[in-house]
Amino acid sequence: MTNEHHFFLKKISHWLQADLGEVVFSQPVPAHDDPLRDPQKLVFIESGTPLITIGRAGKIENLPLPSGTVLLGAHGANTGLLSVGPSPAQTLAICFFADYIRLVEYQFNADNGPNNIRFLHTPYSLQFGGKTLLELLDYSQRNPVMKSTVPHLIKALLSLLSTLLEDSDAGKERSKSTFTWRQIEAYVKNHLNGDLSREKLAKISKLNPNYLSMLCRKKTGITLNEYVRKQRLMQAAIMLEFELTLDEIASACGFQSASYFIRLFKAEYGTSPGKYRCQHHNPSFNNEPHEKARKFS
Repeated sequence: MTNEHHFFLKKISHWLQADLGEVVFSQPVPAHDDPLRDPQKLVFIESGTPLITIGRAGKIENLPLPSGTVLLGAHGANTGLLSVGPSPAQTLAICFFADYIRLVEYQFNADNGPNNIRFLHTPYSLQFGGKTLLELLDYSQRNPVMKSTVPHLIKALLSLLSTLLEDSDAGKERSKSTFTWRQIEAYVKNHLNGDLSREKLAKISKLNPNYLSMLCRKKTGITLNEYVRKQRLMQAAIMLEFELTLDEIASACGFQSASYFIRLFKAEYGTSPGKYRCQHHNPSFNNEPHEKARKFS
C-alpha cells in the first residue's frame, strides 16, 4: 500500500469515528458557478478557523468555519479559502469528478498561503451506492426534513470511499467480490418493498448464504440484516416528507406492519416517525396525513 493510500485512509478513519460538527452547504450562484471546475465535494475543517467562500441563497458569502465543520459543496458551487486568521488551518477535501475522485490535504499558513499539499487520484468514479448517497446529500440541501440524516449519509459515503481505496490499492476495484457487492447494493435499493432475506439475495446473486453474510460484513462493517434495515429506514425517513401515512410508508419500505416500522425507527433515530415528521415539519403538508401519522406514534 502506498504512503498516500495509508495517509488518506487514516484521515477517513478519523472522520468516520469523529462526531461531526455543523454541516454547511454551498450552492451554485449564477455568474459564479463553474460545473467543470467545481464538482460535488466534501471539505472537512481539521484545524484552525479558515474564512471560506460559499454560495448560499443566491449570493456569495465569506464564512469563518471552525475546526470540526463539514462543508458540502453542490455540483458547480464555488468554494474557496480566503484567509486563515492568526493561526494555521488544515482541511481535507474530497472531490467527486465524473471519472475519478480526488482527495487533497491543504495546510494553510497566514503568511505564505498553502503548503505541504498532499493528494491522491483514484482510477475510478463513484458507482451504484456511492452515487445514490451523493444524490441524497444534494437532495438534503433543498429539504430541511432530511437535516438530521446528513451526518449519517456523510459517514456512509466515507465508509464506501474507504473500501474503494483499499480495493483500488490492492488492484481489486474490478474484482469479482467488489462487482458482486455493488450489484447487490443496487438490487437492495431498487427492491426495498420486496423480499430481501439472506436466502433471496443469495439466490439472486448466486452466492452461498454464508459467503454473502461475510461479504456484507467486509464491505459495510455490519450484518446483512442490519444493512437492509438501515437502507429501508433511510428511505422511510425521506418518505416522511411526503403526504403518506405510516402504513403506506411501512409497506413501501418493506416492513411487515406500521407498528414494527415504528419500533425499528425509534431504535435507529431515537424518536417515533410521527414526532420525527412534526420536528421536521414542512408547511406544504396538509393536516390530514399528520393526524394519521400521529395514530402510530
